Amino acid sequence: MSKLLVVGDSYCMNYIRMRNHIHSGQWPDGTTRKEPYELFDQKTKKVKQFKWEKLKECKLWPEIVAEHYNMDLVNLSESGAGNISIYSMALDYIVSNKVDKAIIVWSGFGRWEFEALKIKLKKRLIRNGEIIGDYKTGNIKPKNNTRSTWLRYHNHSTDKHLDEYNNFQHQTNEFDNLAEVGAFSLETSVYNWFRLVFSMQEICKSLKIDLKMFQSVRPLKSHPQNIEASKVMIKDPYLPKIDDKIFKGFPAINYIGGTCFSDVLREMQKDSRYTISELDKHPNEEGHKLLAEYVIND
Repeated sequence: MSKLLVVGDSYCMNYIRMRNHIHSGQWPDGTTRKEPYELFDQKTKKVKQFKWEKLKECKLWPEIVAEHYNMDLVNLSESGAGNISIYSMALDYIVSNKVDKAIIVWSGFGRWEFEALKIKLKKRLIRNGEIIGDYKTGNIKPKNNTRSTWLRYHNHSTDKHLDEYNNFQHQTNEFDNLAEVGAFSLETSVYNWFRLVFSMQEICKSLKIDLKMFQSVRPLKSHPQNIEASKVMIKDPYLPKIDDKIFKGFPAINYIGGTCFSDVLREMQKDSRYTISELDKHPNEEGHKLLAEYVIND
């Protein structure tokens, strides 16, 4: 049977299963640690703790798409994945395995990543966005039989408290010093995205792999940032080189005619019909069906 490769972020993997495990304290490996369910509340501009109500798992859009095409599915998507790891995991698999069709779903521009074989972290205890202590060192290991793991640094969020929350968890807040002197800028995040998109397009063409690309979330977190990114994009030399028959929704930002998965869910949204909740915008069962339809009808 032909093989379909899907690589993306948490919009493309079993997000509900992950949440059920980490908030119930019932992990597949026997771990009983229960972690808080915390989300960024736009109203209060703070990370708040909520109660996770266990949800029934559903068929994911990559599974629906694979069934539609009658293909075997390999899904390497990870929660929190940025564009560098998405590109790297996809390319590593493509050069080592026969792939007939690939679907690459790019993520937010403000997720910077650093590759490692294994990462040792001292886990931080956080309550309502505040660090209250820490406990024994934990390891982050490669997932989905990939050969590397990734340390992640977030910036470009609407509210810096959300960046701080993510970066304290990964212990990458030290990179704030580099950001202050010019690293991790909005402009360079756009440059990086274009290089990855164009490279993936041309590699798959050369290997005769049927490639489709999409954007999961809006590239940046706020309207002003997306407008600023749009201004950079329309002047970029890679812009006319991206095939919009391969990348549906290119150039990803609605201000310049682009579309992302978040837009698809938002346009059809009524009383959180297609998402987990008003605050948690990940697709639910109906959302996965909607995204599958969007991907198939290209």
